[in-house]
Amino acid sequence: MAISQNSNTTPSLSAAADLTPWLCELNAQLDGALADLAHTIHSVHSGTYARDANGQSFGLVQANFVPDATHLATRALERAAVTCFRSAIASFISFLDRLIAFQDLANEKVIVDHDITKLDDLYSYLNSQVNRRIGIVAGDTSLSNRKKIARFPGLSEVSKRAVLSYFALRRCIEHHQSVPQDDIHVSVWAHKLFIDDVEVPQLPARCTEGQRVEYRIIGEERIFLKGSKITLDSQDVHSIIVALRGSIAPEIFNLHAARFQPIPIQSHP
Repeated sequence: MAISQNSNTTPSLSAAADLTPWLCELNAQLDGALADLAHTIHSVHSGTYARDANGQSFGLVQANFVPDATHLATRALERAAVTCFRSAIASFISFLDRLIAFQDLANEKVIVDHDITKLDDLYSYLNSQVNRRIGIVAGDTSLSNRKKIARFPGLSEVSKRAVLSYFALRRCIEHHQSVPQDDIHVSVWAHKLFIDDVEVPQLPARCTEGQRVEYRIIGEERIFLKGSKITLDSQDVHSIIVALRGSIAPEIFNLHAARFQPIPIQSHP
């Protein structure tokens, strides 16, 4: 955070903050959610999921599943995919809350209501005001996720449509027991490999000298039908996280950075 004095005669300052760590923190959270999913995928495919589930200690209590944990492995991937998705969207919403809180502070003056003589104390006070505002935004039940996205005018239609579809999917999973009341169209980006324009379904694949190999990211749409229980697979979740991390979140961050000036600060009369 940088602070500059606006005038030599009035106790008025402005503070500019580098919010890049917030974007980096979101990226780390998304990576962590995906890594957790990857570990589950590996343990299920390698056959170690059921073996390692038994005998794990939770403090003084040791978990053992009767007759064994094999039956749990059959739904493990589905549970892990849903957990990963919900974690990713929750982290993304928290990221939006932070940026919106900063917007609100930038649109008003922060009033310093007590004497501050040290720069470190001023930093601490400003951080407390930011955190207080983040709490207000996060707790505002009238500020729906759709309204939060609307706080970033200029967001591309592709990104907006994708984010709103993710919100709709999350709402269905959390509030309607994963059964859509209407069709949900979810934007995903499939990662595909082609050899001479022929899609490679799996690796390894044979490629001879002179053939053209291309890696493509293709926008697609997953439709979850009304009345049919949603089943998320790991590829869908991976696609959503890649879109959030690599495209949507940076776009929102750059829109915010371009629009908002330093926060004005004024001492209490």
